[in-house]
Amino acid sequence: LRGLLALDRGKLGEALVLGERATKSSPWDARGWYVQGKVRLERLALGALADLEKAADLSNEKDGRILQALAEAQRAAGRTEAGLRTLRKAKAVLPEDAEIASLLRSWEKTEH
Repeated sequence: LRGLLALDRGKLGEALVLGERATKSSPWDARGWYVQGKVRLERLALGALADLEKAADLSNEKDGRILQALAEAQRAAGRTEAGLRTLRKAKAVLPEDAEIASLLRSWEKTEH
């Protein structure tokens, strides 16, 4: 949880350390993988996509924020179609989320 708070405050270094600790002590908890993957994605570092795939798997694809981050990582890795499909899943999980809706509209425009 401290990793999530650090991430929300933009303290990426602290969030990464806490996320790494969380994945080691609780590898079954999606939040640690999400924090670690999100920081790596923000830094365009290796491992972001794998971390976020693990987080999505552990959350049974029921966490819209994790799905959004995974979609962004897929797109950054050049997996545009997979990113769009994942972002649509995020929208289904969080149908009222304005940020996800806006991002989805933007991506769908660039696809056509």
